[in-house]
Amino acid sequence: MAVTITGGERASRSDGGWKVPKRDLVVGLEAMLETGSLRIAAGLREGETFIKELTGMRVKVSAGRREQFGAWREGTHDDLVLAAALACWRARWAGVGEQRKRLI
Repeated sequence: MAVTITGGERASRSDGGWKVPKRDLVVGLEAMLETGSLRIAAGLREGETFIKELTGMRVKVSAGRREQFGAWREGTHDDLVLAAALACWRARWAGVGEQRKRLI
């Protein structure tokens, strides 16, 4: 499924894929971790890197009151966080026509 990560307000279908706000991805991932519906396996090869990326995520609010999610320290990444967040978003929502259907 094609997904474009946006700074928008809500997920929407677009050209056979989805446009999904980064906020929805990150907050959804954090919620799944907090509720225990997603856990990080002990000994996961990139588990420590994932945790470092996740704890490095910050929200900045622009003068126009737009939220920006990301790793703000120089040399840090959010690739694993976004990959996991996309997988979790897909597991929770499946596109059905123009509507979304909640899976879990």
